[in-house]
Amino acid sequence: MSGGGGGDAGKAKRQTDFPLTWKVYGRAYVMRGGSRIELKKGKEVVLKDGDRLVTEDGYIYDIQDGATSYEQPAEKTWMIMYPRSEAVISVHIFENDEDAGKITGHLITRIELVKGLFWIRTSTNREVGEKLVLSSNVPQLEFKPESGEFGKRKEVEAIIELSNDSVTVFRMAGRVVHRSIGLEAGGGGNKIVATRNGLYATKLAEYPDKRVKFVNELFRIIMNESRLLKGDGEGGDFSMPDYSPIREEDRVVKRESTRTVKGMKEIEEEYWNRMRKIGDEGKERAKQYREKYWNAPGELQKALQEDYIKKSKEEKELHEEFNRKELELIEAGKKGLTAITKTGAINQTMQYREVGFNFSKAERGIERGMNKCPNGKEFLLVWFSASNTSNSTVFFDPNAEFNLLADGESIQLDNYKLETALDPGKSSDGYLQFKIPEKARNFVVVIGKKIAPKMELKFSV
Repeated sequence: MSGGGGGDAGKAKRQTDFPLTWKVYGRAYVMRGGSRIELKKGKEVVLKDGDRLVTEDGYIYDIQDGATSYEQPAEKTWMIMYPRSEAVISVHIFENDEDAGKITGHLITRIELVKGLFWIRTSTNREVGEKLVLSSNVPQLEFKPESGEFGKRKEVEAIIELSNDSVTVFRMAGRVVHRSIGLEAGGGGNKIVATRNGLYATKLAEYPDKRVKFVNELFRIIMNESRLLKGDGEGGDFSMPDYSPIREEDRVVKRESTRTVKGMKEIEEEYWNRMRKIGDEGKERAKQYREKYWNAPGELQKALQEDYIKKSKEEKELHEEFNRKELELIEAGKKGLTAITKTGAINQTMQYREVGFNFSKAERGIERGMNKCPNGKEFLLVWFSASNTSNSTVFFDPNAEFNLLADGESIQLDNYKLETALDPGKSSDGYLQFKIPEKARNFVVVIGKKIAPKMELKFSV
């Protein structure tokens, strides 16, 4: 053996290639240049940069990265393509040096959804819009995920369907912004539909959608292959139903409001922006320490430890400030609305039972502390002072004695501040709270027990 020394010194490191992985059922193919490459079960096809993936009556599922890049650990993707769908992928090939050898991995860096139905889960350190792109033929959306590592690693999971002039999104944690009209809607339990000129958010718990339900069930069928034939088989979408029609009452509209205190959204955005700044500054300092103390390991370790303590202290102080602002928001919510859209004077007095009521004003708004009114609704607070002019305690059952008519629609009491046992000669300030349709303008507070004569307080705001 030449060279001496023995061991593995003379051996070349092993190189392993990890292309993108995928599975297929039914008819699907890849367009590469002018060539059509059929995707079949058991057939090895390496997906490449610029490939257009197309499903006819089949599915391409479990599409995911071949390995994790050390340089871009946040870049990860997993996807299902349902029948009659198209997507174009960008693929980056990277190398990781391992003790046992060199790994070549294939990474999805961009997905353009062209048409059809997709279930996608992806993460990135970049802007989500740089990685997840919608065809220019449909309304353009910005995906604002809730999850992320210190607000930087952004993770999106959603079911997205592109049709002729609309995009439907569901099963997404976070918010969706319609770029053309500047409106946004929350995901969660909503089905979000974006048209050219509108954005709609439908609560699926209240208004279930057969197509949404079927797609959710179909995911389990695809992943466990319990109803998929062995071999190539024939595709099919198992007769997916249509979406429920768009409801005009679900349209998202821009609601201007005056804030009494910063809302939760602003508090969180400020927190994450400052947390990112602390993290970026810490990385820059660490880089400078390594350059400065490269030949002095002891000094480098000391500097890094001191910087870790500094960064931890900054993060702790920022977190304490976040908690403080959150508590301020909660306390402000106890006192009334924190995002007011309109205020109107009432200035009416009436004697109900042995108590004199002076109704001063009405406020309507979209937020109260940590509580945000559902899309299409607003909070209405009716403020009053009450004085017991009798010689005995007056007892109230607010839910039974106060009701609201909003443009003729009967609405139950949502919350209240009212002394339910008002002692003789005592006065109390309070409010009645209702959730009203945002388009309602004329109101009647109906006062009185079910079997007793009623009194009416009429006003507009």
